[in-house]
Amino acid sequence: MRKILIAIFLIHAAFCRSQITNTSDSILANLSEQLNYNWRIEIISDALKFESREPMFIEFYNSAGAPLDDPAYKKFTDEYLQEHGNKTKAILLFKMENKWTPDKIKEATDANAIIYKEVEGLLSKYKLEKIKHSYRYDEELFWGATKEEKVRIE
Repeated sequence: MRKILIAIFLIHAAFCRSQITNTSDSILANLSEQLNYNWRIEIISDALKFESREPMFIEFYNSAGAPLDDPAYKKFTDEYLQEHGNKTKAILLFKMENKWTPDKIKEATDANAIIYKEVEGLLSKYKLEKIKHSYRYDEELFWGATKEEKVRIE
């Protein structure tokens, strides 16, 4: 849980004060003091929830692989977002659970290995080994495929 809280501290380092509900945890209380008053923190069952009190404007921009100094970022001013963005409340939900035992880690690793092996066989099964493909985050991308191959990929 401390790793999650450290990540949240880094994300919200610029904020200054918040209100926390449903807990007396000293780590969460400390985090709450660091957040802006427009953020609410609460524990709901097995989840840590951060919610903005006020709506904000967001606009989707796929910046995968873009450099940090990408000039396209400059257009995302407050005025631009209010005109072109979507008005929504931000909600960050982190599932909390006890530290996994070595047995639970092995069980998950073994289950994932079975899935990976089955997925690797799909390219051969559908005769797609020659298609160029790459990965972006958790997504496998195929390129240079014919229409028939695209159907098989789907």
